[in-house]
Amino acid sequence: MTVPAHKKGIPYNLTKEHEYAREMLLKAKRKGIKLIATDLDGTVLARDPADGQYEKYHELSTVVQLASDVTQQGAEFAILSARNTTLEVKIREIAQQFSTKKRTPFTIWRSGGNGMNLFRLSFRPDLPEPEVEPIYVNEISIQEAHAVADVFQLMYAKLSMVPSSQGVAFFRSFLSEALPEDLVPVSHRAISDKYGGAFFAEGVKVSCVLPDDIQHQRTCIDFLHKHLDTELFHIGWSRSPFADISKVLKQNDVPVDGKDFAVSTILARSHLNDEQVITFGDAPTTTDGIGNDTGLLRFPFSFTSCQEGLKSRIEEPPYILAIHDNSPVASVHSAIRSVF
Repeated sequence: MTVPAHKKGIPYNLTKEHEYAREMLLKAKRKGIKLIATDLDGTVLARDPADGQYEKYHELSTVVQLASDVTQQGAEFAILSARNTTLEVKIREIAQQFSTKKRTPFTIWRSGGNGMNLFRLSFRPDLPEPEVEPIYVNEISIQEAHAVADVFQLMYAKLSMVPSSQGVAFFRSFLSEALPEDLVPVSHRAISDKYGGAFFAEGVKVSCVLPDDIQHQRTCIDFLHKHLDTELFHIGWSRSPFADISKVLKQNDVPVDGKDFAVSTILARSHLNDEQVITFGDAPTTTDGIGNDTGLLRFPFSFTSCQEGLKSRIEEPPYILAIHDNSPVASVHSAIRSVF
């Protein structure tokens, strides 16, 4: 089976890609992996009911179990997601309940907004709440958040697009709750409340619900690239009905990829090198453009469940995992467990 490798149309052999990925997993195991860094939705958490193992992997508790198991093997575990508040609120609750029930202490890294912040969360069975250590935050100002919301409004009007009803319901479910002000400042929340769940403004990003149809999503993303200052704003999209707009992250005044920066920060603080981390994501660079896992998947041991990509040769990461039981998510879980 062959699929386009890049825009020039040069094909690569997917069977050989899968074989090479298996070889690289074995090599990673021999090296001794000390950090698992993974995207969340579509990678280790099933969001698509079409996933063959959706019923098994659509609950966040399965990711918490995986994280705990990895840390019990002496490695660290990091979740890097486009989600921020909608993940942080749930994972603090579910992971703390898991720690208390299992009488198991463990620590994870959590980065939201595609690398716009980084926290170290420690869960202990003798404590009612996790210990939260903030590492860095790349904030988006209220003025910038309003500017992004204005472009979202323009996009809806110009393109006559209808946002996904499920996406709007997802945001509304959080807007009905009291949210931590360190994640959602009062001024930012007012934007979310004003637009009834079509937009969700947080301290590090502003998200917009896109249409369900993926072709319409691409049209929206193209519109955002044309109407937002891309030197100031980063546009994240993982082929889902959400667009996440954050402020471009800079190191020494040079723009950097957020997820890459988050992993590199963890490595530095843990005194590890690039060959001691294995990364996973479902949104590499493809013919659609740069995916929001591109920076996450640039490491020597980077793997993707996406069956296409802009690769000129098999030997370059990310390595493409074979999909078993029609479940990309189950395949990633299996790959993670295979290196220990």
